[in-house]
Amino acid sequence: MAALLVPALLLVAPLSTGGGRDGTLAELLAHAVDLPTPTERAEAAAELAAREDVTLEEWLDAARAFAPLESELTEPGMHAVTVPLHVLGATESTTRHFFVPSSWNRDDACPLLVVLHGAGGDGRQMVPSYRSTAEALGAVVLAPTESGANVGYTAEPRERAAVLEAIRFARRRFDVDEDRVYVTGFSRGGHLTYDLALRRPDLFAAAAPLAGGPRLVPERGQASIRFAPNLVGLPLRAVVGELDDAAMLWNVRDLVRRAREEGAESVEFEVLPGTGHSFDPEACTDWAAWFGARTRDAEPSEVVRASVREDEARRSWLRVTSFTKEVEEDFRPTIQVRAGKQPDEDELREAVADATCERTAVVHARFVEPGRFRVEAIGADEVELLLTTERLGDVDAKKPVVRVHDGRRERRVAVEIGADVLLGEFVERFDRRFLPVARVRTAVAPKRR
Repeated sequence: MAALLVPALLLVAPLSTGGGRDGTLAELLAHAVDLPTPTERAEAAAELAAREDVTLEEWLDAARAFAPLESELTEPGMHAVTVPLHVLGATESTTRHFFVPSSWNRDDACPLLVVLHGAGGDGRQMVPSYRSTAEALGAVVLAPTESGANVGYTAEPRERAAVLEAIRFARRRFDVDEDRVYVTGFSRGGHLTYDLALRRPDLFAAAAPLAGGPRLVPERGQASIRFAPNLVGLPLRAVVGELDDAAMLWNVRDLVRRAREEGAESVEFEVLPGTGHSFDPEACTDWAAWFGARTRDAEPSEVVRASVREDEARRSWLRVTSFTKEVEEDFRPTIQVRAGKQPDEDELREAVADATCERTAVVHARFVEPGRFRVEAIGADEVELLLTTERLGDVDAKKPVVRVHDGRRERRVAVEIGADVLLGEFVERFDRRFLPVARVRTAVAPKRR
């Protein structure tokens, strides 16, 4: 069979003619993106993908040109807005504070700096410390206020989802550069920064948690140390005081150690001498330089994803779709000790961390060349690859396949190509930097630990 270049294969329906075509597609795409729930967005995407009068190439053009909504928030200075947002099936009325730098230009994509407050605080309190950084970066600051009890970080999915919805809100009102979204926070906000970065590593260009730490609570699925491999490719700057909570410091050190053992080269750990549970962001004059030097790779050649649940199993072009039975999110660890030996607290913590990591799936995926990939997995037996036209390469028009090596053998795997792949992704992420048009789902042979 003859092989066809992907651009030719993309023309799956006849081109349409008529004035205002691009504007119409832009409006349809914006309507689907702005629906309040993932279910509604998915249904809208499916309806759009089924249109026979629009080609996949036309949808790609519309996605590349996707623009934010008109908003009064874009004037330079401070803004506060309270709006209802959909958070995990419930509607929450939350306040988000914004700072728009004087250099902001609506014609240029700008960085977004997400700043998370401590217990009992609010977003407004956080903004002043980051104004100079925002001005230097030309970044918009988003500082959401916790709408719940606000007594400290509880590590519940709702808290993370609320921030993600706030980020979605900001990205629809500013032309945010998808490769320059940064997250930082103090105390409760530092804990939350760890959780967001470790569970959604492909959303951020860098993370800087302050006076916070990752969790080590296997019960209720709150052990985020297990996601240390996700720091491969995600710059992290962890700052804590040497007199702060000893358990929190241990957690940070352990996370940093495990991440570096996995090959994370951009993990920094700063201990402030003589400092307790406090931090002044203005005391560090290099924040603008640190954030500004870091950008996200929207389509890296290699991806590492540690996960335990399907709704947190995606990273860039890799998604884990099936876990082995050894993977557990919520469990009570049993620690064996030698008779007559009482382990100290650090030994117990390390044993719990080890037990948690042993129940975590870790998948490494590598792009070899167009149409060829390598996937090695621990704790997962099926994955999905989302491919752009460049990664897909030349495929057979009648029976498109790619080759995937799972560490034991290479196999030919069927490819699904179409607007449903592109639009299903775009309505959730509206990421103009990564526009997959093909989906590959393949079994993998999990390795032993």
